[in-house]
Amino acid sequence: MTTREHGAFRVARSLRLLLIGLATLVGGQALAQPVLILYPVVREPYDRVYRDTLAGIGQVYDGDSRTLPVRSARDLTPTQLTEDAPRVAVALGNSAARALVRLNPEIPVITTATAEIPFKRRHQLAYYPDPPLLLEQLRRFGPDVRRVKLVSPPEAGAYQTRVQQAFAATGVELDLCTATGLKEAATCYRELLDRAEAGDAVWILHGGNLLEPALLAYILDVAWRRQLPVISSNPAHAGRGALFALYPDDQATGRQLGALINDCLRNCNGESSLVSYLREMRVVVNERTSRHLGLEIPPDARQGVDLIL
Repeated sequence: MTTREHGAFRVARSLRLLLIGLATLVGGQALAQPVLILYPVVREPYDRVYRDTLAGIGQVYDGDSRTLPVRSARDLTPTQLTEDAPRVAVALGNSAARALVRLNPEIPVITTATAEIPFKRRHQLAYYPDPPLLLEQLRRFGPDVRRVKLVSPPEAGAYQTRVQQAFAATGVELDLCTATGLKEAATCYRELLDRAEAGDAVWILHGGNLLEPALLAYILDVAWRRQLPVISSNPAHAGRGALFALYPDDQATGRQLGALINDCLRNCNGESSLVSYLREMRVVVNERTSRHLGLEIPPDARQGVDLIL
């Protein structure tokens, strides 16, 4: 081999090693930044909630990720955190979150679980309307409301505080009664409705163990007779006489989760526990109820409504 050929060989070898090093570095960074997304296996039509949520995530977060269906807590093994080396995990729903917490993850976990699951670093997206969104819809369909009556479980205390602060800034009062079970909830609703006045509205948050059909019928009947607007988190309640209902838009929820993933990948070294609320939701309005209440829904208020009954 001539001196010139030997020099060319050394240059080519160095270039090859440099390219391999760069590929390893880039590859290592890519492997260090995937997202592990867990969702429960449920029967149709409930699986559509998770399919739409995953589609929404993909509309905003387009980086590396691995999506795993979870049938039981035994579906996950510790190697799924060590082999994939995710920087962020996403657990959709309670069962996926319970399966993940068994692995004691050190990485941040973004979750929609409603149960209190003790992740070391958790960012929960709670299925409650973000207070500014709730206030915006209240102003659209109940502009004369000055007091909102709410029966709520004690675990929603942080959310209640956020709502009170948002309402107080615009002169709306939150009249709150805390209940731990159905019997207490029934007493709360009777007391709140007994002292209701013009300018009051009733807000039915997630039912859970604080609502059952007979109690719902009582609330809607009294509210109808006394011309009190009822707002709800269940679209079926609008069909039974509630003025309007705010309920999750699953793709929009996914987009919000995608934004949380992006934010966390950039900087997730802050507080160990954070909570966000839904900033985009579907709206259904009962026009018959609005006429009964003497409320007219103007054309601009109809924009953005998903269904008018």
